[in-house]
Order: sequence, then structure tokens, then C-alpha cells
Amino acid sequence: MEKNKSQERWGNAEYAMDVGVLLSSTNRQIERRVCQRTAEQTQVNEALVAQILARQQVEEALRQSQKQLSELIEHQAQIKEDERKRIARDIHDELGQNLLALRLDISRLQERTRHSHPRLHKHTCIALNNIDLTIKSVKAIINNLRPFILELGLQAAINWQLDEFSRVTGLAYRLHHRSPENEQIFSDEQTLAIFRILQESLNNIAQHARASTVEVSLGFSADHRHFFMDISDDGIGIGAADIKKHKSFGLAGIRERLHAFGGQLIIDSTPTNGTTLSISVPVRESCYRNTDDGIAE
Repeated sequence: MEKNKSQERWGNAEYAMDVGVLLSSTNRQIERRVCQRTAEQTQVNEALVAQILARQQVEEALRQSQKQLSELIEHQAQIKEDERKRIARDIHDELGQNLLALRLDISRLQERTRHSHPRLHKHTCIALNNIDLTIKSVKAIINNLRPFILELGLQAAINWQLDEFSRVTGLAYRLHHRSPENEQIFSDEQTLAIFRILQESLNNIAQHARASTVEVSLGFSADHRHFFMDISDDGIGIGAADIKKHKSFGLAGIRERLHAFGGQLIIDSTPTNGTTLSISVPVRESCYRNTDDGIAE
């Protein structure tokens, strides 16, 4: 009996040892697997971190590239405007003065031949008329290159441009504006950019809109922190595909001009109601209160 109990205890001890060995082996296997999975997960995490860093570097490089591209476009636009200004001044100073001197000479010749040489007098009249037409064309070229009306302020330049647009195209226009007390709220660059945007918009309307009326609204936000300009027509509208065209340089140029000053462009267009381009430009902080709440139409 005691022998059986002893054997039983011995058997239990062996069983316990076997279980312990099995558990120990199992724990080692689990630990090895955990270490292996941990190492694999660490590698995966390191790869993900590397990918994230690489993507961040690519995104940063893209942002820098876009910034440099915008700065380059802005710089090229400024060079273009400076060159326009130089050419306009040269035409005015050289060609304009020469035409004026030529007109004076032909005018004196016309007076001297009025009674003594009728046939020559007739030719001088024709020559004088041709010179006057040439002078008019030169003035138009100069104004297209660099409108000297800008020296009188943005409001005067917009009025002049709308009058010219209506004269050339025959389209009617309406202008609604809330004018500032002084136009010092705009830098020269902002004034020129807003004027060029209006020119580009009117040019697009004349070429593509098939409109009969154009409406331009100028004003300020309620807090006077932003100047806005809405340019609307009653034409055929702009389709979404047209806005996204690869070579839609007109709208792209407007966006770039606005981007240079932190401005925005919103396009609202339907086939039945025409198109409205809404632009906004930040006003210099020191001039928030230098605006007039009266509306003139």
C-alpha cells in the first residue's frame, strides 16, 4: 500500500516536471515569437516612418516649388508691366514728339498752299488727316500698354476702361461703386492688378460670352478689411470644363494676380444667367477706416 502511494507520488512528480518543462518550452517559444513579431513590427513601423518622412519631404518640396513658381510668375508679371511702361514712355517721348513735329510742319505747309497751290493743298489736307489718325492710334497703343489714366486713381481708370469697352464692343454696362475717401488704401501694384483683372475679364466677355450687358460692382466688406469687385454678364456662361481647361490662361492669370496679394476669385456661372467673377483683395490695415459708406451709382 505504501509502495503504491510512493509510486503515485513519484508519478505525480514526474507529471509535474513534464508539465513544467512543457510550459517552459512553450513560454520560450511564445517569447521567441513575440520577439520576432516585435522585430517585424518595428521594421514595419520604421518603414512607415521613413515613408511618412519621405512624403513630408516631397510635400514640402512641392510647396516650395509652388511658392517659387508663384513668385516667378509674379516677378515675370512685374517685368512685363515695367516693360510695358518703358515702351509706352518711349513711344510717347519719341514717336509722339516726332508725329507732333511732323503735324506742325504739314499744318504750316497746308496754310501756305491754301490759295497758291490748290492741288498741293488738297494733298496736305489728306496728309494732315492721316497724321491725326496715326496720332490717335499711337495714343490708343500707349493707353493699352500703360493707361496713364491710372495716375488719376482706380475709379477713374475703371470708368475709362468701361467707356472704352462699350465704345469698341457696343455692349451696354452698369457700374455700381462704393468709393473710398482716398485711394491710398491700394498700393500701385494692387491698383494695377485690379485694373488688369477688369481688362482681362472684359476681354473674355467680348470674345466668348455673347452678352448684351455687363455689370460691374465695386465695394468693401462690412468691416472694410476687403475690397471686392464683381463683374457680371448676361451671356452663355462658362462650363466647368471650360474653367478647368489646360490652356485657360485668362482665369489662371487672374488667380495668380490675386494670389500675389492674398486675394481670392470666385466664379459663378450658369447657362441662363451668364457669369459673375467675384474678386476680393485685402485692404491695408491702417486704412480700414478710410472708406466712404455712401454708394454712388
